[in-house]
Amino acid sequence: MAVAEILLRRTRADAVAPVYTMFIRKFPDPLALAHARAADIFELLRPLGLRWRAANLVAIARRLRKTGGNPFGDPVLLRGLPGVGDYVASAVAVFALGRAAPVVDANTARVAGRFFGITTRSELRRSRAVREALGNLVGSRRAREVNLALIDLGALLCRPALPRCPECPLEPDCMKAGVRRWR
Repeated sequence: MAVAEILLRRTRADAVAPVYTMFIRKFPDPLALAHARAADIFELLRPLGLRWRAANLVAIARRLRKTGGNPFGDPVLLRGLPGVGDYVASAVAVFALGRAAPVVDANTARVAGRFFGITTRSELRRSRAVREALGNLVGSRRAREVNLALIDLGALLCRPALPRCPECPLEPDCMKAGVRRWR
């Protein structure tokens, strides 16, 4: 799960899917990744670009080799790995461990920002108001389904350019769509 989230950073899911499938075949578990050669990881991830991703997975493999552990079940240990921040740790907690938490990425932040009319001078996905709003939406039940729905909503309808507001199920209550309706 953590590998998938690292690969998905700044990359569309349809581009990641075939590479992820090959990656998991070659490195099916943390132990296999720990014994991987850096050159093999770089070669496998080359189609996705962003060399830092491969470098992070190489560093994770080296750390696993040293510790012999599997930090993927513990969000605190997971955050200590190279390339793992709040987004990856939250995604693993929600999608792999079944915990309730907001998964804040560009898509979910955009949905929350538009729906609640949140503006910020910094990057929207780093906004405390966005994180709190998404936390309230996610709640404690069905966190996986709600997060997946918000991610898909942001990717398919609440797009950065040319949002498809009339098709959105949230449109009647959306602050941003409401502004458009009254112009």
